Amino acid sequence: MWDSARQLNALALAFAFVALVLVSWGAVAWAARQPAFALRHVVVEGALKRVDSAHLEAVVREELRGTFFTLRLPEARASLQRVPWVKAIALRRLWPDTLLIDVVEHRPLARWTDGALVDTEGEVFSADFSGELPQLSGPEGTAELVAARFRDYGSALAARSVAISELRLSTRGGWRRSRPIRRRRRSR
Repeated sequence: MWDSARQLNALALAFAFVALVLVSWGAVAWAARQPAFALRHVVVEGALKRVDSAHLEAVVREELRGTFFTLRLPEARASLQRVPWVKAIALRRLWPDTLLIDVVEHRPLARWTDGALVDTEGEVFSADFSGELPQLSGPEGTAELVAARFRDYGSALAARSVAISELRLSTRGGWRRSRPIRRRRRSR
């Protein structure tokens, strides 16, 4: 091989190609990290009723690092998902310097066994809420079932102006509800 000019030229060409690829990759990686591609605008979409916008802004400022090209969306989504009342987050980059954050909030249905809340879809979450809510409880992993049963009972009793204040599912599968509370009819 060392005495063949043709093979040496092919080897030199291969080395030159690899070097060119590495230099190009390095240049692109360097350029992607430049301040010219920094995210300068963050737009929050979605109707925020319970999510604390100051907390959301603090998470964006402190935990989201990177430029338009280098921001890791799964890590950013996980950081924003930890904000109380946030059910789902959708992130999108908008050229040249904007990050769109679409927030979906939990809608509380009731309080859950361990002091948490359960939303209208049966998902348990932790957040501060001082309002009046019914109490649901059951074994671990049954929040969705209990919430669905609560909604079913609630819609059946709504026609009679009655509401359930507490519903429990025992570990043996038995249902127990508190005594229904009659809603007061509004005087006209």
